Amino acid sequence: TYGRADRADACALLDAADADEVSLPGLRGRSCYPPISQLAEVTVRQQIPATAADLTVHSDPTPTHDPTQAGAAIVTHRDGRRWRVTARTVAAAPRQASCGAAPKPATYLEPAAMEQLAEANSEL
Repeated sequence: TYGRADRADACALLDAADADEVSLPGLRGRSCYPPISQLAEVTVRQQIPATAADLTVHSDPTPTHDPTQAGAAIVTHRDGRRWRVTARTVAAAPRQASCGAAPKPATYLEPAAMEQLAEANSEL
């Protein structure tokens, strides 16, 4: 899913898709993933080169005791490399949910940390 893409960005993302690549400008993540997993995938893609199908993402069920953290996800590259991306919730300015509605509190997710883990196949 992409947001705020102008004509040039849209053309670039279509060209990238044709080449089995992922265009980063405006990338919000794959809509098949929950928000924290989307954020995790985009965070990793911004740090390492990866084709469209190189990365998979799974929610990290490890409980957090830090109230500022919203959760985490594990991103795995097909070559075995893995990262844990932790997200935090940040307050944003109130926004209207629809035309004529009063502004409501809003939040967004941002990465709090990205940690490289042991490779998935390193135990073989």
